[in-house]
Formats: sequence, C-alpha cells, structure tokens
Amino acid sequence: MNNIWVSGLLLIGLIGCGGNSSSGGKKIDMSEYLPTMTKKEYTEVNKTIDDSRMQSGDFVENIVIEPNLITTKVNGITTTITTIHQDKISIQEFGDKDRTIIMKKEVKKGDKVIEDIHESLLETLKVGSQLVGDKSIKTEESCVYKGKIDEFSKYFYVYENYDEEHDIIRLECTIRKTEITSIKPEFVDEVVYENGTIKFKPNTSYIYLQKGIGIIGDIDDDCVVEKMPEVVIDDTEDPRDCIGEQYRYILYHPNY
Repeated sequence: MNNIWVSGLLLIGLIGCGGNSSSGGKKIDMSEYLPTMTKKEYTEVNKTIDDSRMQSGDFVENIVIEPNLITTKVNGITTTITTIHQDKISIQEFGDKDRTIIMKKEVKKGDKVIEDIHESLLETLKVGSQLVGDKSIKTEESCVYKGKIDEFSKYFYVYENYDEEHDIIRLECTIRKTEITSIKPEFVDEVVYENGTIKFKPNTSYIYLQKGIGIIGDIDDDCVVEKMPEVVIDDTEDPRDCIGEQYRYILYHPNY
C-alpha cells in the first residue's frame, strides 16, 4: 500500500501466525477491517540481496474519518482516499501508483478481495528519430482472503484479538508481471526489435488487517533464485532453493 518507510537491531523472523480459521461459507464485511482511529504509526523494514544491512524507518498516517469516506495522509500529503459503497470499496492511491483499486465488500474464505490489471509504458522504441514501437509492462495483482487468525507476531510486535472483538484476517496477494514489446506493423521486417512478451515469476506477499484498525502488517519475503546478471525472484520455488535475503515489511505499532 504505502511505500514511505528501526535502526539496526538483529530482528528475528515471523514467529506466530495461528488461531481459528473462519468458515469457508461465512462472509465477512471488509469495511469492518478499515481504520476507525485518526492516527496510526508504522515501521517499514527493507533489505535487498545486494545490501548486507537492513534499512528501516518510521512513519505516521493521519486519518480523517467521515461517513463512508476515509482519507489518509502522510507528512501532510494525501496517500489514499477510501470510499465505502454498498457492494464494494474503492481505494484511490496517489503518488507513484496514482490509480484506483476496487475491493469486494463482502467475501468468504477463498474469495478474491482485490483483482487489478493495469499496463504502463516502459519506453518508446526508435530507430534514429523514427518511432517504431514501444515496450510496456502489464501488472496483474490479486489478493485472496485466506481466513481469520487470533494472533500474529513479527519481531517484537505482537498483534492479538485482545477482547474477542478485534479479530485479524489474512490476505495472500500475488503480483504477476509481463513485459510486452509491440512493433508497428510497417516496421516489423525492418528493425531488430521483435514483437513478444516476457513473463516474470510471481511475487507473493501477505497483508494482515485487524477489525477497526486496518492494516497491521504487510509482509513481503522474496525468494531470490538468481543474483547475476540480475536479481530473479520466484516465490513459487521451494524456500530451500532461495539464496540470500530480500524482504520488505510494514508493521503497525499496536496500542493495546
């Protein structure tokens, strides 16, 4: 979601993620897992395979709650506007992404909560000053509701259903990218560029939301399978085949 993001402690891994699963047939209302408070503090932790040190920092979300409308700002800049409709939730993102995501309002275990497909231009292809085609990236994102849990822990942060009224739900999110090269028909036989697609391996992450609080954790552990000549991520691989460490975590500072 937001990409704005403790100094170097040796942090341990994900230590808990259990509890009672929700029934596959019982629906939940996703609007109940949006924030109802006006301020939330987070820590973002990043590490790439090329960097031996973890990078981290804190940020604060200031939230304005109105009937069926939630506006979130960081450092005075609007990052998201969330609108609750009768049958859906729309999340307008600002900044680098600048897009609107549609979320299903009522879902049961196994349903797709979010499904978003968008395409953006990477570069134009030219021979001299003549435009002969372009290269774009198609991104397919989906998040599936995996069920309810009573507790989730990461490092020294512990999130729990402390009063039986604030359960936690888990979403599994997958991003699939395809690079598309498209050459204008009149230049196909005259240039070295070729029409075609390159499919990248999927990236999987997990989002945890707590009732009345919203996002409490965004966990993205990358399985890096190649480092040279460039980093290749394949989250479908057996973890035993991953090399090095690469991850991004966004963690809410719990107030309970």
